[in-house]
Amino acid sequence: HSHYKAQRMDGLYGLLIIEEDDDSYKDYVDINILISDWYPQNANELLNEYHYTSQNHDDINATPEVNPEPIPSSVLIDGIGKGNCKADPDFISDTGRVYKISEGVKYRFRIINVG
Repeated sequence: HSHYKAQRMDGLYGLLIIEEDDDSYKDYVDINILISDWYPQNANELLNEYHYTSQNHDDINATPEVNPEPIPSSVLIDGIGKGNCKADPDFISDTGRVYKISEGVKYRFRIINVG
């Protein structure tokens, strides 16, 4: 997953799978699940609050003090989650993700934490 500046925090992330020619699971149905955290703030705002307790974030002479890591507002599964959106009180969250499987079919679940 990306670590370039704050891309992931603003929602730019994904999955890259490199398959081997001799994949012993090639007859399985792949179900890839990305689990991430979600914050209603944009990345720059969130990082400023995380790194500095000074009221003036632009003061280069201020002594920085590290704050505790912010707690996510929601957990997302494949980009879908429930939660109270502080930025938009009229927001109605999705009910969640459902994975349908069939009897007799072999599945490979890849559960990836990108949070």
